[in-house]
Amino acid sequence: MPEMYDRVRTLVETESEFQDVKIPPGSMGTIVYVYKEPEGYAIDVEIPREDLAGGKSWENVVLKPDQFVVLPKQQAGGAAASEETSAASPTDREARAGGD
Repeated sequence: MPEMYDRVRTLVETESEFQDVKIPPGSMGTIVYVYKEPEGYAIDVEIPREDLAGGKSWENVVLKPDQFVVLPKQQAGGAAASEETSAASPTDREARAGGD
C-alpha cells in the first residue's frame, strides 16, 4: 500500500489541480497526503521547465492507486543514499571514489 513520502511514477496523463497544465504519463512525484475515503493520494509531481532555474516546477494532483506506481526505494533516489554520502568521512568518500 502506498505511503506518505513514497516516490512514484504516473501511469496516466492528468491535469494540474491549480493550473491549466497537462502532466504526462511517466512523470515523477512524491506522495504528500493519503486520503482514506475514498482512497486517493495527493502527489507533488515534477514538471520539466527549462525556462526556470533548476529546470522544473511542481504541481499537485490527486490520483487513484491504479494511476501510478510506487518506485522501489533504490530507484527513488531517496534521502537515505544522500545521507550516507554526506555522513561519510573524507577518507571514506575517497575510498569509494577510488582515491588513495
